[in-house]
Amino acid sequence: MKQHRILFRALSALLCLGLCAALTACGNQRGNDPEPTQDKTYNDSLITEVLSEEGTFTDEFDQDWDYSYYIPQLVSDTADAKAINAEIMGSFGDDVAAALESISASQMPQIYFEDISWRSWWNDSLLSLSIEAAGWVDNMSYQVYHYDFASGKRLTNAQVLDRFDVDEADFLAALRRAAAQTYDAAYAPWGVPELSPDDENFGPMCIELASMRAWTVAAENYELESAMFCPNGDGTFLAFQPVGSVAGASWYYKEMTVKPAESEWQTGGAQSGYGFVSAVLNDDGPAVYFTRHSDGMFDSEEYRPYVGFSYDMEYPIDGCYGDYEDVFVGTFGNGMEPYAFLLTKDGTVEYVNIFRGFESGILCSGGPLYGLGEIVGFENGEREGGYEEGCQTVYAVDKSGARYDLATRIIAMSNSMPYMVTGDWRAEVTHRVDGGGSYTGTYDLSFSENGFTSVEDVMEDACVLLCGGYCSYLGMTEQGMFYSFNLYNGSEARDGTFTLDFYDSWSDTLLVAPVSGVNLFDAPEGGCTAFTRLYG
Repeated sequence: MKQHRILFRALSALLCLGLCAALTACGNQRGNDPEPTQDKTYNDSLITEVLSEEGTFTDEFDQDWDYSYYIPQLVSDTADAKAINAEIMGSFGDDVAAALESISASQMPQIYFEDISWRSWWNDSLLSLSIEAAGWVDNMSYQVYHYDFASGKRLTNAQVLDRFDVDEADFLAALRRAAAQTYDAAYAPWGVPELSPDDENFGPMCIELASMRAWTVAAENYELESAMFCPNGDGTFLAFQPVGSVAGASWYYKEMTVKPAESEWQTGGAQSGYGFVSAVLNDDGPAVYFTRHSDGMFDSEEYRPYVGFSYDMEYPIDGCYGDYEDVFVGTFGNGMEPYAFLLTKDGTVEYVNIFRGFESGILCSGGPLYGLGEIVGFENGEREGGYEEGCQTVYAVDKSGARYDLATRIIAMSNSMPYMVTGDWRAEVTHRVDGGGSYTGTYDLSFSENGFTSVEDVMEDACVLLCGGYCSYLGMTEQGMFYSFNLYNGSEARDGTFTLDFYDSWSDTLLVAPVSGVNLFDAPEGGCTAFTRLYG
């Protein structure tokens, strides 16, 4: 990045008066040279700075403040270049003018940005320009522009991917993978310090971590038009992508490398089996398959009718975003309750509830088991202590030889509901009847931290309980978090699975989509029911 150190108090005075249009014109005056031809070198000489200033000042409370402002402009006279320059100044000009006014008056800054800088990526005549702005409270924001100096045109994200022969779906999948791995690197081994899996708060804290991961991979975060990335020229991209956070603003932009051409797991990788259930790391990702088998204890034919699998057919596991190097299949309890465990190259563990996934219509990863790090392998064993002593379980083994019972961690998470979902919600639902008619009903949906769930039909003067019972967490994909439910109204059971999409829960919206079993709210096929949070 080329940064000019220019002191220009006259220009600062203009900024203080809010003359951003004059500054934009100033930037364009430097760019009246004719457009470069193909025999010219494309580099940062085609970028100038309309503002370059940094320093330290002391406010009226004797506090010191550091500031640094470097605002770029394109040296080009085309309409697209002028539009980009205007957008840049429109985003930062007024704020910097206010900052410089505070600085000149030695007052506490009442504006947003403390630092503005830029970086450039050149691929022949294509410039990808990122502008990075840090607030006074250490929050970062980014803007990215793509401009081709040879054609004088601004490129969309789709046009940039086309230029590098990258498929849009492959890019977004790799971007989601990179974001999930960025989140997992921060939180999976950290987990919930000072709490054991037997602590009553362990499960709720783990499900909070899982919910922020679900927000990170949510489909709403992966619209190509709004993605911000710059091509590195080697088949990879540097992206600036929202990643969930358990503190502060609940999410922050993070820098990450996106590799659309690379698989996140080892090609032709490991496989593992327990009885008639096996898992493998394929070229296309983790998968489960079943073989006809009876060992005197577990007969595949006894389980096949109600689990619903076929023999010698691979079933891919959805929601797998890690970089995996090993897989292990084991079982819990005294019956056949198989789980697949995925070991990442960072030494963390993800899990898959195989039978429950088949029964619920979604075979997907539950995400990391939090608080496990430096794991090198797995082993079957028996529970030690407690009322389930002697029952089958699976242990994760770290590099020091320490063993961690995985059953307690999974059960604690499964019986918990994230904070963003707990509470009361209401939806207006249109029901269609035979003959083409319809009527509208109002439903209240309530979730408790321990997974207890109730559904009420709201009448004019009363609420009638339709069903109540418990939900159990299964896993996540970009569609949301999957929960199976077992609800009752008297002796009548209502079982099934739905997804909870709480991406907009901060604006009091929750989307519930049926996956299998009872469609509780008569959502249209492929659709969902939108609930609004209730207060008071």
